Amino acid sequence: MTKYLSFTTAAGSELVAADAILYVKRTSATVITCYQKSSTLNVVLTGTVLTQAFVDLINEKLAVAAQTSWTNAVISVATPAGSAITGITVA
Repeated sequence: MTKYLSFTTAAGSELVAADAILYVKRTSATVITCYQKSSTLNVVLTGTVLTQAFVDLINEKLAVAAQTSWTNAVISVATPAGSAITGITVA
């Protein structure tokens, strides 16, 4: 069963398929890229004050998603204080 990471954005709660993510990288203070396993398209989180600590938190939640039961399909990723996700796109 597919697992999802749940992010709170300006538009509300948005889900990203955790199973498809190979690794996560901070490309700037406003962009975090989730590189996909089998696609040239990636999930891009844009926002403000997106730190390496936030990337580390996402990676931690990916591990949690991989280790949880199939009945726990959604893992919440809390946005750290001072940070905000304004949008999630596929690019």
